[in-house]
Amino acid sequence: MRVHFPADNSRAPVMTLAGCSATHPWLDHQMKVVGYRPIQSDQQWKDSRMLLGVAVQEVVQHFQVQPPAIQQIFDSNLRNIQPNNNPDSSTPPPPAKRSHYHHHHSASSSSSMDDAPPDYDTLLQASPVPQETTSRKVDVPSVPVEFSKLESMEREELEKLLKDHIALVAFCNELPYIKELNEKRVSVLEENVKKAQSNMEKREELHSLHSEVKELQKNFKSKVKEFKQLEEKQDSMCAVPDTRVILKELHRAKKEAFEESEQLAEEWLDDGAADVKDFCRRFIEARKVHHVRAGKMEILQRQDGGC
Repeated sequence: MRVHFPADNSRAPVMTLAGCSATHPWLDHQMKVVGYRPIQSDQQWKDSRMLLGVAVQEVVQHFQVQPPAIQQIFDSNLRNIQPNNNPDSSTPPPPAKRSHYHHHHSASSSSSMDDAPPDYDTLLQASPVPQETTSRKVDVPSVPVEFSKLESMEREELEKLLKDHIALVAFCNELPYIKELNEKRVSVLEENVKKAQSNMEKREELHSLHSEVKELQKNFKSKVKEFKQLEEKQDSMCAVPDTRVILKELHRAKKEAFEESEQLAEEWLDDGAADVKDFCRRFIEARKVHHVRAGKMEILQRQDGGC
């Protein structure tokens, strides 16, 4: 069980069952302890005037007497120490310690203790499960078990090392282990300096690429704005026009065609025409356009009326 105690002493601690999923009247779906009355609210915790250790002990004892129904164990260390998961083990795990509180309960309560979670000592004695590590292995010299120089030193020299910090540092710097460690430290620093210089050399290139990207971004925004304007224009051109606008334009065009034909007729009556066939052709074409536009207007008016 994990316990989070806020920095503000007036706030209630948060207790959570970790490493497994279980069901219990005191647990919610997030494995948080919500059934223990003193920590159900900040005010109840403040009024209880309890110590954190006492509260934790009461919750643990309650779970030992009435253990939760374990559904699944996620923690590998906790799964490893479960008796059911180690049938081939020759040495059974040590029994969980019971507090004096448990001896005053009935036989039914004591029988439920067999399924109780392991105590802290059992967890310490359990063999750890090897876990793969992804951290980088640092090649450092091994620490010597003993220092031969100290064996040959007089008592006065040893006391001087204990009292004089500068002398102790100078003595440590002369040790082969420290020398090798310092050499590796200097090597790592030099490698870091080289990498830093290499990064600084690419600084100008990075700034140039950054400026180029900003310019491209600016051009892109301009093109997008222009594209949107053209798209709006295209939508307006491809959209279905208003019938009233079409009728208005057809009426104007029909009037123009009629006036053109009338102008031809007046010119022929006033001045005559050298070629009658040419006059007839031009007059008929102008009147034909007039009647076609009038027919289109009639069709549109019928369709608009029908809708």
